[in-house]
Amino acid sequence: MRKLLAIGALMVLATPVVAQRTWQPEIGIQGGFSSFKTAGTGGNATTFIELPGGTFLTTILTYAPVYAIIPVGRRLALEPQFGGSQVNLGGNALTVGRVGLRFDYGFGPGLYGAAGGVLNFLYPGSPGNKQVGLQVGVGYRTHLSGRVSGRVEANWVTTHASQLTGAFNAYSVLLGVSSALGPSAAAHPARASAPKAWSSVMGFVAGYGNAHIVGSTTDISGIFFPGVTNSFAIFGTAVPAPPTLFAVIPLGGKWAIEPSLDVHHLSQSGSSATSLEAGARVDYAVTDGWYAAAGGQLIHVSASGNPSATLTGASVAWGYRFHLAGATGGRVELNYLMTGKNTTIGNPPINTLTVLFGLTMPLQ
Repeated sequence: MRKLLAIGALMVLATPVVAQRTWQPEIGIQGGFSSFKTAGTGGNATTFIELPGGTFLTTILTYAPVYAIIPVGRRLALEPQFGGSQVNLGGNALTVGRVGLRFDYGFGPGLYGAAGGVLNFLYPGSPGNKQVGLQVGVGYRTHLSGRVSGRVEANWVTTHASQLTGAFNAYSVLLGVSSALGPSAAAHPARASAPKAWSSVMGFVAGYGNAHIVGSTTDISGIFFPGVTNSFAIFGTAVPAPPTLFAVIPLGGKWAIEPSLDVHHLSQSGSSATSLEAGARVDYAVTDGWYAAAGGQLIHVSASGNPSATLTGASVAWGYRFHLAGATGGRVELNYLMTGKNTTIGNPPINTLTVLFGLTMPLQ
């Protein structure tokens, strides 16, 4: 009996320690399915599928793709969120974005609830180019690999009517992947001078892109966080750029292979448009974090009432890898993508120059 009482006392004493570990500092990205509908109407909903999340349109209508976790108590965490884009065409710039801030509460192992606010904005616009709203969510989070966590969440956002848009509701089912920002002895990425030049990671990119239509004076440029310009394909015009989500798979020595992916789908009033961007390239570790890369990319576009088509392209890149915090790494890259003409959808040849910042999470 004394042994049982002693074990019980130890379990009680240990409970607060476990509770303190409900949250840890993290940064991550989320994406998935969303349904957007004007409040108080019986009209059809507009649905989106975005992987890994974050496009010019969905950021302001549904959810912010990038988030961070900041522990503030045993079970409580603060979660800032952000997503935004700026597009410049013919000297006219348009900026859209969303900032969210909420509290996450851990109910038990993996299960959590969340509530907070959002702010949408658009520039240039009328004096009422800002819009506020509320968000609530419930989800489940779990350890995936190494210091990487994953979560699945049901999320609801309701916004107040403004001159930006009318009042609307958005319902989402989101998949999130995040990397720990706390201290880690193995957090630093391997360099070319180390026995292992590459480690297995996944990540996403954000940055600046300039797409030049060959044979014309027209350029489409912008800053996207995250992603670049691939999401415009759901509007009928493919503006090629490196996919947002990528993984690095070591091949041995100084070589690695890097697959990448973007998925965008829009459905409204019985019509739909889909774009799928997939790339693969070979990365070579040069020295002290510097690397070079070359590969190919496919951009598949399909829309209701129009023929589908696949654009092909080739890219070269030069970049630098570095450690950020905890298990999280980063990289800065200059990328040049050349995409050929496609007569099926009338897409001209386009050369896209991008300056990308990548955030990486370890897969081991």
